[in-house]
Amino acid sequence: MRTTPVRRRKTGFMALAVGALGLAYFGYHAVYGAHGLDERERLLSLEQSLISERDTLAGERDLYIRKVDLLRSTQLDPDLLDERARFLLGFVAEDEVILDLPRSR
Repeated sequence: MRTTPVRRRKTGFMALAVGALGLAYFGYHAVYGAHGLDERERLLSLEQSLISERDTLAGERDLYIRKVDLLRSTQLDPDLLDERARFLLGFVAEDEVILDLPRSR
């Protein structure tokens, strides 16, 4: 059975159309899909913000570790002890001025 030129042209066109549609489908999902380029950019941005937050929290942690080390009995810092005692007990000398500053975070 011989195919006519028109039938061959239709078959070639259909194969081209199916290929183009498949390429468009996979191309769309490569960019906008759950694992596409847009999602990758979002995850990279999230990673950078989490790294920044981690570094900030590590700095705070180091500050608290230094303060705790100063309160250890082997190397007690009298100034820090005085500061904490006054803060916790609410004592103030007559010639001292108290400044209530807002906490910055």
